[in-house]
Amino acid sequence: MAKVIDAPCGKGKTSWAIQFMNESKEKKFIFITPFLDEVDRIKFECADRNFKAPNCLKGKTKSADLKNLLVRGENIVASHALFSGLDNETIELIRMGGYTLILDEVMEVVKQESIKKDDLKIMIDQGLIEVLEDGTVIAPDPDNYNGVFKEIMMNAKMDRLIYVDGKMLLWQFPVDIFDAFEEVYNLTYLFDGQIQKYYYDLHDVDYSYHSVTKDADGRYSLVDFDPDGDREFKEILNGLMDIYDGDLNSIGKDKYALSVSWYGKYGKDNILKKIQKSMYNYFRNVVDSKSSENMWTCFKAQEKALKGNGYARGFVPHNARATNKYRDKSNLVYLVNRFPRTPIVKYFELKGIRINENLYALSELIQWIWRSQIRDGKPINLWIPSSRMRGLLEGWKARQ
Repeated sequence: MAKVIDAPCGKGKTSWAIQFMNESKEKKFIFITPFLDEVDRIKFECADRNFKAPNCLKGKTKSADLKNLLVRGENIVASHALFSGLDNETIELIRMGGYTLILDEVMEVVKQESIKKDDLKIMIDQGLIEVLEDGTVIAPDPDNYNGVFKEIMMNAKMDRLIYVDGKMLLWQFPVDIFDAFEEVYNLTYLFDGQIQKYYYDLHDVDYSYHSVTKDADGRYSLVDFDPDGDREFKEILNGLMDIYDGDLNSIGKDKYALSVSWYGKYGKDNILKKIQKSMYNYFRNVVDSKSSENMWTCFKAQEKALKGNGYARGFVPHNARATNKYRDKSNLVYLVNRFPRTPIVKYFELKGIRINENLYALSELIQWIWRSQIRDGKPINLWIPSSRMRGLLEGWKARQ
């Protein structure tokens, strides 16, 4: 059974994990984190456990080095990206090694493959891939193919691909990886809004909810999950956020404004220039900030067009998690209206599972806000032009 440590940002989830790894001398750990700076943190704060990070050494890949570390029985710290690409041999080495997994933040366990519908048809018609009755995609002979579809065929070889609704190809993280570990711990917040929660439900992965407390002596402990345990966290954020409410919000009145599809349909040069001008106005005139204090985000496709003087270097990806690099930022602009990708929603719906799209969006927004100086108890200014995203945040704050 996986243990989901669902607790607000700053509650001490990673600190508990470090304490747990340092004290559990009899266990071997694999700690997976989104960011390389957290890799260094684990190596430093668990120095006595001698954690190793896979490297590209002597012409070998990180994946090959990971296998060597597993054979030697080392404690390992690595990134989400490396963990996503584990092959069947690596999974078996994990199983044989008796490892405990600590997964810092949820992973992208389901994503759409970037292949055009016509190319997908070509692959099927030419027999490069086959679709089984349950939608599983296999590749009869991927090792003897070196064309443009090589990566897709290798993913099919590892049973990672699913054909959905007669037109979509999705990559799925192999669920048997979790069975290869002796114990699994997920560190996150608002797990019910994460795709990994629905992925667990789809594959009948048992999981239980827990939280973290810190006693007077500074020791961390796992405790039973309290659905109202984030009340204090909300109160802190309530007192530290000044959310803009003015004419600049007019761009986001529509429910789908600033979503991926909206940018694709309406986000032409004139609209992007208007947003860029409004962002400059907000930073320069509304909050009168220094460039070093500014933090903003949009979808990657619009980043270049929306950059401007006084804030360009403050871009932080909208899905940023588990990093402290931006804790000096006090003026924030969130130009995103977040929805799960439609093919992923469709996939789960076909399996009888409905994603809570609002909770999904809210969890990403809160994680992004927490990258700023608010994590240190300092106030922030925040402009969220999307009426939907702003309403989700205000509604969440109001629920006690």
